[in-house]
Amino acid sequence: MYIQFKSIKFRNFLSYGNGWTKLEFNDRLNIVNATNGSGKSAIVDAISFVLFGKPYRDIKMKSLVNFINKKNLEVEIEFEIGHDKYKMLRGLAPSKFKLTKNGEEIDNLSSKKLNQMEIDKLLGVRYLLFKNVMCIGAISNVPFFNMSLPDRRELLETIFGLTNIADMLKEVKLRNSNNKMTLSTSTVSKTGILNSINDMNNFIDETKKRKLKFKEIQNGRIVKIREHIDEQKSHIEDHRDNIKKCEDKLEEIGGTFDEIENIKIRINERNTAMVKHEAKIEDLKTRLSNRDKPICPVCGTDMCSEHAVKYFEKLESDLREEQRSLDILKPLQDRDENDLSVMQGNKKLYDAIVSRLVQEKGAIVALDRGIAYDEDQITEIESDTGDFDTTDKESKLDEYREQLRIVDKTINETAEEIAIDTDLIEILSDNGIKRYFFDQIVPIINIKVNEYVRKFGLDHTIYFDNLLDYTITRGAFEMEYNSLSNGEKTRVNVAMLLTFYDIAKQLSNWSCSILFMDEIFDTGIDAEGISSFLQELVSMLNRDQGLGVYLISHKLNVLNLNKIDYETLKVQKRGMFSQIVKD
Repeated sequence: MYIQFKSIKFRNFLSYGNGWTKLEFNDRLNIVNATNGSGKSAIVDAISFVLFGKPYRDIKMKSLVNFINKKNLEVEIEFEIGHDKYKMLRGLAPSKFKLTKNGEEIDNLSSKKLNQMEIDKLLGVRYLLFKNVMCIGAISNVPFFNMSLPDRRELLETIFGLTNIADMLKEVKLRNSNNKMTLSTSTVSKTGILNSINDMNNFIDETKKRKLKFKEIQNGRIVKIREHIDEQKSHIEDHRDNIKKCEDKLEEIGGTFDEIENIKIRINERNTAMVKHEAKIEDLKTRLSNRDKPICPVCGTDMCSEHAVKYFEKLESDLREEQRSLDILKPLQDRDENDLSVMQGNKKLYDAIVSRLVQEKGAIVALDRGIAYDEDQITEIESDTGDFDTTDKESKLDEYREQLRIVDKTINETAEEIAIDTDLIEILSDNGIKRYFFDQIVPIINIKVNEYVRKFGLDHTIYFDNLLDYTITRGAFEMEYNSLSNGEKTRVNVAMLLTFYDIAKQLSNWSCSILFMDEIFDTGIDAEGISSFLQELVSMLNRDQGLGVYLISHKLNVLNLNKIDYETLKVQKRGMFSQIVKD
């Protein structure tokens, strides 16, 4: 796969202002020269941002927007893949993204939502490969020799197109993990289903046993209820006998007691009359006691003897009459009082019998209700055939057995998939196909990197083993990478990066039309080293037709550029904003 990058333009990006800054890519050596802080490395950040959504250097996304204008960051890049022409635009404040193919937006060409993973597939390159093959930074990149072993392997896998194997391994591991979870869940589910089947079988068996005893239990309950009904009927007969006795006694007593009030009235009237007679008698007796000194009751003077005799005779006659009247009333009063006492006793007995009669009748009503309730109970019991229909349970049991069959199938199939994926993981792991690849590629890396080391004037030898652990020797002496001088480190690092560039083009079947090198010559390398680098870059340009190399540097004055065809791009600050001008 080959990408021909045509141009890039951007605005409000880092130190660049609102006006568009455009760079047309060419197929020659280009020197991007500027002082520190003028915005020369922003070109690489712009390419990285538009292609991968993040800058090349470790810069926060919000800091990419020009700090003066604070909005409308836009980067647009044009490129060709085969006969198709693409234009990609990405922006911040506000966020935006647009990708067109031959003039038509790609989102409109497919129902699949475009994301960075899809963009990476379109470009055929990932961010890590871009940082180590397409744009090489001396400051921004961690030297390969300072990377951890896993990071070195990941970089090589990316450069040489082994990421598909890594992705496949991740996918298989994820699937294997999910399958193990499914197996575990299915095993637990199977245990639950077996328990449910066992419980259902026990329930059905127990229901059949209960059905056999149900009628016997029903008959026993009905017998007890009928015995209770008979007992209540017997009590009703007793209450009816008591009612008959009460009614007979009431008839015997008689039911009229109105005379009681008349007798009470007569007794009260007779008492009043008797009191008057007794008072009259006492008064007459008092008068008769004054026989020795008779005084006229009218005028209060002494009476004469003749008058006194007549007066006292009259008193004695009245006394006899009053006493006779009182004697007549007393027997009548005694008779009425006796009759009243008898009638009141009969009335009290009558009321008690009436109250007992009400109780007896109420007891019969309660017993009749009890009998009716018991008869309803018998009807309900006789109509209750019992909940012994196990059809639903047996249908549920069939469902459980079907679930068990499905779970067993899932367990068997999942176990088989786990076994297959376990083998796949072994094949795709570092000790599998990757190991075979590294066994083949590492010798090539060792040859190429040492070729470049020699071209760059070093007599060191670099050796990688199949795990990508390395040794650096100089003659018979082994050296640490960090013990090298800055110039030696730069030569070794560039040798490594160019090795990756060469092998990537050959093995990964991917290349593009641009190669950026950011401040490679600004890290302590001497003029001889710079000269050897430049000669190698010229060889690359002659070898790779259509390639444009961009050297970003602030040390143009020390470069020996005699007899080398190149174009100079200067990045300058005008006021607060950067701009690119051709020299």
